[in-house]
Amino acid sequence: MFSIQYQKTNTKLDKLYSILPTVISLLEPIKGKTVIDVGCGTGFFTKEIAGLGTKLVYGMDISEENLRLARTIETEKLPNVQYLLLDIFQDSLPSCDLICFPFVLNLANNVRDVTH
Repeated sequence: MFSIQYQKTNTKLDKLYSILPTVISLLEPIKGKTVIDVGCGTGFFTKEIAGLGTKLVYGMDISEENLRLARTIETEKLPNVQYLLLDIFQDSLPSCDLICFPFVLNLANNVRDVTH
């Protein structure tokens, strides 16, 4: 149920017209690269990143419910997206060129949490 409520934030104007463009600009150049979207939720950033010519985008989250929803939303149009159930503080990340985690970084307790 939380995932469905969270998905409603995807229509917020600040997320669409401020946060999204900022995140994309920080990742540039991304064409042809492999990107991990950590804490992808229902795939808001994942899908946008995948549509910009990336080789592969991994959408990662610790919520099976989020990932289930993410997989049902227009994923047939994005063959370069793979969703993974992973915890960045415990699991190994797949190999990539760039990591996007705009809302997850603030969950780390210290630098070691994100550099192990």
